[in-house]
Amino acid sequence: MTETRLVNDGHPFRARTWLVLGAALTCSAIASAHAQNQLVRTVGGDSVIVIAGENFKAGSLHRYFLGDEYRDFWTTPIKVPVLDLKTFHGGLTPVKEGGGMQAKSLRLIAPDSSEYVFRQVRKTKTFLGPEYDGTVISYIVRDQGAASHPAGAEAAAPMLRAADVLHPSPKLFWMPDDPLLGKFRKDFAGILGMVEEYPSVPKKGRAFADAEKIIDSQDLLEDINKDSKNLVDARDFLTARMMDMLLGDNDRHPDQWVWARLGKKDAWEPIPRDRDKVFVSYESDAKDHGSGDRQCSAGDAARVRAVLTGDCEKAQSPA
Repeated sequence: MTETRLVNDGHPFRARTWLVLGAALTCSAIASAHAQNQLVRTVGGDSVIVIAGENFKAGSLHRYFLGDEYRDFWTTPIKVPVLDLKTFHGGLTPVKEGGGMQAKSLRLIAPDSSEYVFRQVRKTKTFLGPEYDGTVISYIVRDQGAASHPAGAEAAAPMLRAADVLHPSPKLFWMPDDPLLGKFRKDFAGILGMVEEYPSVPKKGRAFADAEKIIDSQDLLEDINKDSKNLVDARDFLTARMMDMLLGDNDRHPDQWVWARLGKKDAWEPIPRDRDKVFVSYESDAKDHGSGDRQCSAGDAARVRAVLTGDCEKAQSPA
């Protein structure tokens, strides 16, 4: 039987493979439509048994095409503490909703004016436009959330500590349906998330890492442009970036860094935060077919089509 060639570049897509994939994913999407919510069972008054991402449950055919990834971790019941807004760090008050393109977060303030962030573990949004809603493409992108470890950020903290890298220490919590959430109750009640301290120098409480001052990346850049004496501790920054590579954290944009001035030291110390891509692992047979059974990558948008069609020579050529 002659295989249908979708592209004529020496690395054809196999039409039959993608037809099978589309059919399998359509069935999976229908089956998982009823499995979007996390299952919860209360244990005493301070803990729950929760499934982080039941929607990532998949059979052997689904796993063959889209990979095992961390599905077993996402679909295994785990015991986590309930976040008590009345007592945690003296009591937390929700003040602002935030988050990026994929997950929402909630900023909370303690009585000593120190700040915390509650960040949703399972991504509920994608970078795709509304024209992809209800399509197989949208389903594949959502399904690849299984490539992130649900507790990766918490597991990374002791490794960063061992490398002497300044960092917050996130912890898994279940956000209860608490009236103290106020106007944020509808969006955040009944969600599994990470709570981590937001590095800052509060007016009343202890500063993060006893820093004299903490600024964001934009302010750092402006300070460096104003005066060449404003420097970043190169050794500490290199250590932090090497830890990013060791942890497999490929999502480190400027908003995920703040910078601290410690004591009389002139150089700014890096503080990486918001780690939701630690130990990320993408694997699937579909991706192997998409790249013509060869390893290749794209450095910019101009080479994306080359990667999708498996033309590795063009994808790896200089821009």
